[in-house]
Amino acid sequence: MKVLLSEKQLSFIIENSIDTDLNELKMDDEGHFYERIHSRWYSSSKLNLVLRVNGDNYPIGYYFIPKEEKEIIDNKINYLIDLEKELDPNLNIGIKIHKFQLSLNSPNVLIPNRASDYYKNVVSLANKDYSSRLYVSDEKTKSVGDVVYVIIKQGKLKTIYFARPSDLNPEKRGTDYVFSDPHELENL
Repeated sequence: MKVLLSEKQLSFIIENSIDTDLNELKMDDEGHFYERIHSRWYSSSKLNLVLRVNGDNYPIGYYFIPKEEKEIIDNKINYLIDLEKELDPNLNIGIKIHKFQLSLNSPNVLIPNRASDYYKNVVSLANKDYSSRLYVSDEKTKSVGDVVYVIIKQGKLKTIYFARPSDLNPEKRGTDYVFSDPHELENL
């Protein structure tokens, strides 16, 4: 079956595709990092919480970032933003900004349906898998982990996301080094 589009429909599709591609390119070059900061930090103090069992992520609730923890993260991010203009353009690094200490018993964890069969089944699976872990996740980008991680490419802040400690290998991320704190950049 052939689908015929009018000239107007085709024009609309092409223009929107070009605009979308240009916006994505612009985002990668100039705004990706800042869009991620806004979506992950400034728009909410609640993060999705997942239990990772056997390589699968099971949504179970929310982690509410305490004010003090949020301030620590914000200060490190702001430090990097201020430092960016001084970074070497050949610098390709990853930086651990913060590691969340997640626990099902934390007062900052909300699990709305602890009595549900779903929750009981997930916890039962987790009890059988010693490698199971609690992580925060970003619904939009699907990043999952307990580490807030920043990538700097060619001396520019490129992205910020949640990572698992096993994902912080420089070779996996196309970086030369991984630093455990932004202030270590002062020694470069």
